[in-house]
Amino acid sequence: MAAARCRAAISALMAMTCLAVALAAGAEQADGPPDAPTGNEAVEEPDPLFDEEEREAAEFQAAEPVADPLEEGNRAIFRFNQKLDDWFWSPLTRAYRFITPEFARIGIRRALRNLNTPVYVANHLLQLRLRDAGQALGSFALNSTLGIFGFLEPSKEAGWEVRPADFGQTLGLVGVGNGPYMVIPVFGPTTVRDSFGNAVDYFLQPLNYVLGVPTQLLWGGGSGLSLREDVAEELAALEKSSVDFYSVMRSAYQQNRDQEIVEARSRRNADLALVIPDSWLCRKQAPGAAQE
Repeated sequence: MAAARCRAAISALMAMTCLAVALAAGAEQADGPPDAPTGNEAVEEPDPLFDEEEREAAEFQAAEPVADPLEEGNRAIFRFNQKLDDWFWSPLTRAYRFITPEFARIGIRRALRNLNTPVYVANHLLQLRLRDAGQALGSFALNSTLGIFGFLEPSKEAGWEVRPADFGQTLGLVGVGNGPYMVIPVFGPTTVRDSFGNAVDYFLQPLNYVLGVPTQLLWGGGSGLSLREDVAEELAALEKSSVDFYSVMRSAYQQNRDQEIVEARSRRNADLALVIPDSWLCRKQAPGAAQE
């Protein structure tokens, strides 16, 4: 019954489309053909470079603006975080780089990411990204054993990839908006939705139930230092080229989160297409295509 209604709706839509096209063609014929250009008139050809620039500009302008009703307070906290970075995190990052070889820093980042895999798996399942959940779970088992607690990544040799996921991303997939933009002391940019998501992710991490608070603080600080070291050059270049570093960081944060949700939705839809029969889905068919 649902399939019949779907086909009927599609047929009606195609009929209305054909009628509109026919009316438009008749109107063009009534107006007559356009005047042919004279020999002195140059025919303007499309410029692919400028057309591409105009298209990108239109997409940029169409982006949803960042809701920042707390901007004044956010800027004050942002300045505090910048001073903290200049006085503490940057010197600590330089010392960490001086003491720790590059291969060790890469291994530490891998191990810290491996510890977060249970959170990724839980959110993959909540998002119905079944293949990503399976790959993350298999990678966790392989990297935690043969990979020496994640210091190495033999899972990549098996063709498995761990894609990060969090509960803020999960909420975004079901239509929950970003909410107001916020800057948290020490932790940096976030939104109301992502702050709530981070709180939920804390309870999705099994290690938080067995590790004491001092160990959790040390773990969190080590993760922050490792991340800061990984993006040190990018942050420095971005700050140097920015007129308003606060606005640039705010836009970059939202664009990155929006892109993550778009990618997650695409992967979720691809997984659902494998388990849900096509007859259950109402899809538009191309004109002239055979109907079942």
